Amino acid sequence: MGLELDGIVRDKHHSSVSHTVHTPTKPPWGRFRTSDNAKPRGHKNDQRHPQHEVQPISTTCKAQKTELSHNLQQLSEKARSTTEFIQRLKGMSDKVTESCIEFERLVTAQCEALIQAIHDRREYLLEAIRMDKETKIRILKDQQSNCTGKLQQTTGLIQFCIEALKETDSAAFLQVGSMLINRVTNTDMTWHQEVTNAAPRVSPIVDLTLDDASVLRSIDNLNFIQMKPAKDGDERLPAAPQPPAIIPEDCSAENNSVTVAWQAPNHSFVEGYVLELDDGSGGEFREVYCGKETICTVDGLHFNSMYNARVKAFNSAGEGEYSELIGLQTAEVAWFTFDPVLSGGPGSGLIFSNNNSTVSVEGWEHRVALGSVGFSRGIHYWEFTIDNYTADTDPAFGVARIDVNRNKMLGKDEKSFAMYIDRQRSWFQHNSVHERRVEGGISTGSTIGVLLNLERHTLSFLVNGMPQGSIAFRDLYGVFYPAVSINRGVTLTLHTALDAPQMDYFNNNSTVSVEGWEHRVALGSVGFSRGIHYWEFTIDNYTADTDPAFGVARIDVNRNKMLGKDEKSFAMYIDRQRSWFQHNSVHERRVEGGISTGSTIGVLLNLERHTLSFLVNGMPQGSIAFRDLYGVFYPAVSINRGVTLTLHTALDAPQMDYF
Repeated sequence: MGLELDGIVRDKHHSSVSHTVHTPTKPPWGRFRTSDNAKPRGHKNDQRHPQHEVQPISTTCKAQKTELSHNLQQLSEKARSTTEFIQRLKGMSDKVTESCIEFERLVTAQCEALIQAIHDRREYLLEAIRMDKETKIRILKDQQSNCTGKLQQTTGLIQFCIEALKETDSAAFLQVGSMLINRVTNTDMTWHQEVTNAAPRVSPIVDLTLDDASVLRSIDNLNFIQMKPAKDGDERLPAAPQPPAIIPEDCSAENNSVTVAWQAPNHSFVEGYVLELDDGSGGEFREVYCGKETICTVDGLHFNSMYNARVKAFNSAGEGEYSELIGLQTAEVAWFTFDPVLSGGPGSGLIFSNNNSTVSVEGWEHRVALGSVGFSRGIHYWEFTIDNYTADTDPAFGVARIDVNRNKMLGKDEKSFAMYIDRQRSWFQHNSVHERRVEGGISTGSTIGVLLNLERHTLSFLVNGMPQGSIAFRDLYGVFYPAVSINRGVTLTLHTALDAPQMDYFNNNSTVSVEGWEHRVALGSVGFSRGIHYWEFTIDNYTADTDPAFGVARIDVNRNKMLGKDEKSFAMYIDRQRSWFQHNSVHERRVEGGISTGSTIGVLLNLERHTLSFLVNGMPQGSIAFRDLYGVFYPAVSINRGVTLTLHTALDAPQMDYF
C-alpha cells in the first residue's frame, strides 16, 4: 500500500514544511511509494508558500540516509573504541593481580633476606658472647690456679713452722728460727698484697648491652617509595621526593651557630638533601649543606640575627619541594674563648687555661692569641683582666684578620688593629704605624675593654671602665677576630657575653651622659691611695626624676648598678630635694638640699684621714660621709637617662673646716 502525502516544500527560511499527512496503512518504517506525476492536492489554488523551494522526496530521503549512515559510522567507531578500552581495563585488572602477586613475592623475599641477615648477625653476636665467656673463664681459672698454688705454698710453710715449734732442741731451733720468722713475715706481707687485696681480674657480669635502637628505627622507617609512572617495557624510576619534615624539637641555636634537623619524607626515595639559609635579615637563601645526613650545624653566623632555614630532598628523578621554614635566633651577645688552634697550635708557645679563657706565654717574643669567633656585623664588647703584670712589657689588645702574623706584636702588620699599653701610657697601632699617645696605663688587676662597632665600623678601647682616648680606628669592614698579643710576665683572662657600654663620652672624656634608664658607673682615669684629692662635677642637664650618685670606687666595682650598691663603692646619691650616703646598698643620714641644672657637686677624698666628704654648690652636704677608707680608690659617678655632667679636676681642696 502507498503513503499519500500532501507535499513537502522548502525555502531558505524553513528546512522543511509538512502539510496534512494521511494515516499510513503500514508501519512508519515501511517503504515509501509516490508517483512521479502525482501532484499535491490543492497545488493550483494554494498560494500560501509561493517562495518555497520544492524538491523531490527521493532526493531528500537519500540525503537523510547519507547523514544517518555517517552518524552511525562515527557511533560505531566510538563503540568499538569503548569495547577495546573495556578489554584493556579487563587486561589491566588481570595485570594488577599479577603485579601485586609479583610485588608480594619480592617484598617477602626482601623481608626474608633481612630476617636472614638478623639471624646471621645474631649468630655473630652469640659467638662473640661465647668467646668472651671462654676468655673470662680462662682468666678466672688462671687466677684460681695461681691462688691455689700460693695457698699450697703457704700451707706447707705453716706445717713446717708448726713442726719447728715442736723442736725441743733450742740450738737446733735457733739455726732456722730467724729464717722462718723472715719467711713468715714476707709471706704475710705478700699475702696481704697478692691475696687479701686481690680482686677478680675480670667481672663475672657481661659488661655489654645490645644496641638495637638504630635497627629498630630503620625497621620503623622501612616503607615503600613512590615510583614515576612508566609505560610497559620502560625502566621504572623513583619519583621526585616529597618535602622533608622539619623536626622543631631537635632544632636549636647556640651562640652564633644553628642546628637544623629534619625527617625523610614518607614513600619517597631520597639520595640526598639540600639545606638553605637566608642571610639573617630576610634576604635571599643560599645553600649551606648538601649530603645524606638529616641534621646539620652551621657555624660562623651573625649574632643577634633571625635565620630562616629550609630543606629539600633530591634523587635521580629531580628535586622535590622545599620544606616549611623554621626560624632560629642567634645569641644577642657573643660568648667565646681563645682558640688554641687559630692561635697557632701547640707550637705557638701560648699557655691556655681556665677553659681557654686565660692565656700566658713563656718566651720574650710577642705571640698573638685569637678568639674563637669572628665578627662581620653588629656591636660587640669584651674585656680582659690583667691577672699578672710583672715585666716591663707592652701587651696589645684589639682585633685581627684570620691570617694575621701570629709571631709579631698585634698591630705590626696590615691584618691587625691594636692598642698597646704599659704602666703609664698607650698608643694605637696598625701596620707598624703607632700614633695618638694617651696617658694612663695598667697594672695587675686592671681591666681592658674592647668595643668593636661594626654598625659604625669603628674600634674603641676602655681602661678600667673609662675610654682610652677617642675612637681608635674607623672604616673597618670584613671579618675580625678578637685578638691580643703578650709575652713573658703577663697573664690575662678574657671575659665575654658582655653588654656594650652605653655611655657617651665627649669634651676630651670630661663630660658624660647615658641613653638608657639603668644606672651605669663611670670611673676616673687615676686611682688614689694616699694624699688629699678634690674634684667637682657640674650638672649640665638634669631633666629626669632620677638620682645621680657621686663618690669613689674600687677598680672592680659593679659598673651596672648605682654607685654605692655594692661593697666596692662609697657614694652620695641626690635628687632635687635631698641626698643620702650609700655603701653596700645601705643608705643613711638623709640631708636636705638637692640639685638642678647648673649645680656643682664636690668630692673630697682625704686619704691622710681616710675619709670621704661631699659638697653641693660649695657647701658641705652633711658631715663626713665615710671613714676608714684604705686602699686604692677611683673617682666615680653613676647616672642614667636625663643627666649630663662634666668633671673638673686639678682643683685645690677646700681650706675651710666644715667638718
